[in-house]
Amino acid sequence: MEFLYVGKQMLLMLGTGFLAFVIAKGLFRSSLQLAALEEVALLTPAGLGILILLLFALGLLGFLSLAPVLGCVGLLLLLSAWRLKPRLWLGGLRTLRLRATPLKILLLIAALILLAPIVLVPLTPPYHSDEIRYHLPYALHFVEQGAIVPDLHLRYPFFTLNVNLLYSFALLIGDDVTTHFMHFMLGFLAALNLYVLVRRLTDALTAFCSALLFLTLPTVLQLAASAYIDLGLACFTFAAIVCLSHCRNNAGLPLILCAGLLLGIGLGSKYLALAYIPIMLAWAYYYSRSWRPTLLFIAVALAAGLPWYVYNAIHTGNPISPFAGEVFGYWPWRAEDMIGQIHNFESRGFGKSPLELLMLPYNLVVNHWHFSSPPIPVVAMAIFPCFFLIPWMDAKIKPFAVLLLIAFVVWFFSAQVFRYLTVFLPLWCFFCVWFLIWLLTLIGRTVLPRKALGDSSTQLRSIASSLVLLLLLILNFDNRWLIFPDKARLLVMDREAFLAKRIQEYGLIQHLRNTGMENERIYQMGTGALLTYVRNNRVIGDYYGISSYNYFFDTYGQDASGFIGELSAKGVSFIAAKRDMLSLRKWAGWGDYMRSSLVIEYEDDHTVLFALP
Repeated sequence: MEFLYVGKQMLLMLGTGFLAFVIAKGLFRSSLQLAALEEVALLTPAGLGILILLLFALGLLGFLSLAPVLGCVGLLLLLSAWRLKPRLWLGGLRTLRLRATPLKILLLIAALILLAPIVLVPLTPPYHSDEIRYHLPYALHFVEQGAIVPDLHLRYPFFTLNVNLLYSFALLIGDDVTTHFMHFMLGFLAALNLYVLVRRLTDALTAFCSALLFLTLPTVLQLAASAYIDLGLACFTFAAIVCLSHCRNNAGLPLILCAGLLLGIGLGSKYLALAYIPIMLAWAYYYSRSWRPTLLFIAVALAAGLPWYVYNAIHTGNPISPFAGEVFGYWPWRAEDMIGQIHNFESRGFGKSPLELLMLPYNLVVNHWHFSSPPIPVVAMAIFPCFFLIPWMDAKIKPFAVLLLIAFVVWFFSAQVFRYLTVFLPLWCFFCVWFLIWLLTLIGRTVLPRKALGDSSTQLRSIASSLVLLLLLILNFDNRWLIFPDKARLLVMDREAFLAKRIQEYGLIQHLRNTGMENERIYQMGTGALLTYVRNNRVIGDYYGISSYNYFFDTYGQDASGFIGELSAKGVSFIAAKRDMLSLRKWAGWGDYMRSSLVIEYEDDHTVLFALP
C-alpha cells in the first residue's frame, strides 16, 4: 500500500510539471529557439507561474475549489494542444534522443544511485516550524474558504503567497505531503536549469556534478522535505537569470517576456525578491545590450508580481505588510512586533566586520546553526578561493561569478540566514565544482609527466571531473539528511507514530483532536513544534508577531491577570504552555497564577493546557 501512496505522490508531482510545461509550450510554441531540454527547464517554471496566476484569479472570484480549478486548467491544456503542431512535439522528441556512451551510462548510474533516496525526502510529514505556523495554514485556509481571504490569526496574515497558492492546488488534488513534492519539484527545476546552463558553458560532466551538489546540499534537502517557499523563489528567479543569459545569442521578444514572467512570479513569492530587482536590471541590460528590452523585462516582471502587493495594500494600506510599518502603518501587527522581527534578523550570523568575513568559511561549517542552517559541507567552501580567480575566468562564465559575488556581498551585509541565498546556491555549486576541477587539473599538470598528458588536457580534465563526482558520491553515502527507502516506508505506514516520536508535544494535539477541540483558538508559550500541521488539525497560535512574549511581559510585568484578560478579549480559549518555560524565573509568577486561577484542561511531561474563563 505504501508503494501505491509513493506512486500517487510522484504521479501528482510529475503530472503538475507536465501540464505546466504544456501550458507554457502552447503559449510560446517554438519562439524561444532553445534546445529541447532547455525548453523543459525554462517553460515548466513559466507554466507553473501561469497556473499560479490562474489560481490567484479564481481565488479572488471565490472559485478556488477542485471543479473550477481543474476545469480552467483543462481549458488551458486544450488551448495549448490546439496551438501546438505535431511536428513541434516530434521535433522535440528527436532532439531529446540520446546516444549511449560510457560517460552517459556512468552519469545515468550515478543519477539513479543519488536521486532515488533524494526523491523520497518529501515523504516526511510536515513538522518544520514555518510550514506549520503559516505556510500550510495559508494554503488550507484558502482551500477551506474556496477563496483568497485573509486569516488574521496567522503569524503573517498578509504576504506574497504565490508558492502557497501552489500548495493550495496540492491540497486540492492530494494532501499535505503533496505540498512537499511540489516544493521538491521546484528545487529539481532549479537543478535542471543549473544543468542546462553549465552544460552550455562548460561540459556535461561538470554540469552533472554541479546539479548533483545542489540537490544533495543539506540545506536543499531540508527545504525539499518541507513546505517552505525558498526553493520556489530559487526556481523562478534562477530560471529568469538563465533565460536572460540566452538573449545574447537569441535576442528576441519571447525570451524577454518569459524571463519577465519568471521574475514576476518570484516577486510574488517572497519580498526578498525585491532586493534582486537592481541586480536583474543590470543582468538584463548586460545580455540584451539595450534599454528597451531591459525596461520591457522589468515591466512584465512588475505586472506579473503586482497582484499580491495590490491585495496587501487594499487590505492594510501597506503593499509590503508587515514591513515598512513606520511609513504605511503596522496593522495588523504592532510596532513592538516589527522591532522583534528586525531583532530576529539581526541576531543571525556573526557580524559584518572584515574579521568576520575572513572567519566566514570556518563559521559556516563549524557554527552553521548561527545561520539557521543544517550542516554545510566543507566542499561548499571551495567557493571562496574561486572568487579570487574571477579575473582569469573564461569570458562566458565570468558574468555569473560576478553575479554570485554581488549577491554574496549583499547577503553578508544584510540578514545572514543561509537559506536566503537559495536563489544563488545553484551558481554557488557550479563554481565549487568548477574550482575543484580546475585545482585537480592544475595538480595533474604539475605532478604527471608531460608525456603522459600528450598534446591535449581533455583527458586530464575528464579524470578530474570523475574524481569530483566520486567525492560527491562518497560524501552523500553518509548524508543523514537523506531519507532512504526503509525509513520512507515507515513514514507512510505509520505517520502518527512518526510524529509522536519526532515531536514530543504531539500528545496535546492528539488530545485536542480526540476531544473535538481542534478548532479552538490557542495561544502558545514556548511550545514550538506543538503547531504541527496535519490535514485535519486547526491548532492556531503565535499570531501576535515574534515579540509577543516580550511584549506581554514588558506590558504587564508580573500582572498575569492583565495578560489573561487581553488574550480573552482576543477570543483565545486556551493557553498551551511548555512546562520548562513556566519553571523559568522570568515566567514563574505567571505560571503560579495560571495554575491557581485557571482550569488545567490537559497536562503531560512537556505541555500544560490551561482553559481561559
